Amino acid sequence: MKAADRTFFANFLVVLAALVGIAIFVGVAAGLINSAHEEEVGIDPRAAEVIGERIAPVGKVAVGEPPAEAAADVAAAPAEPRSGEEIANGVCMGCHGAGIAGAPKMGDNAAWAGLWAAGLDATVSNAINGKGGMPPRGGSDATDEEMRAAVVYMFKQAGLE
Repeated sequence: MKAADRTFFANFLVVLAALVGIAIFVGVAAGLINSAHEEEVGIDPRAAEVIGERIAPVGKVAVGEPPAEAAADVAAAPAEPRSGEEIANGVCMGCHGAGIAGAPKMGDNAAWAGLWAAGLDATVSNAINGKGGMPPRGGSDATDEEMRAAVVYMFKQAGLE
C-alpha cells in the first residue's frame, strides 16, 4: 500500500469518526430539547379528548355472532326498493350526466336511440353486468329490479317509451 493511500485512509477514518460523533451529539441534544419542551407544554385534557375523537377508528371488525345493535340496524334497513329515479340520479348520473367514457348523456335522445333499438332487456343486462367502462350495476348495490327501473327512467328522460 502506498503512503498516499495510507494517508487518505487515515484521513477518511478521522472524518468519518467526526461525522458519527456529530450525529450522536445532535441526536442526544434533540432528545433533551424535546423532552424539556414536552414537560413545559403539557396537554390539556380537553384537547386530548378532542384529538382522541378525531383519530378514533371509523369502523370495527367483528368476528363471530353480530352484536345486538348490529342486528337491530339490519332490521331497520328499508325493505322497499329504490325508485328508478333515485338510482339514476344517485348512481348513474355520475357518468351519464356528463357522458363520461362514451356513456350516453341523460336526456340525449339520439344517444339513447341505439340502446332503445337493442331492446330494454339487452340494455338492462348491460347495466347489471357492466359494459365497456361501466362497472356492473354502475358500481352500486342496486338490485336487478332497481337497475331495470333506472334504465326505464333514463329511457323516459330521453323521450323513449
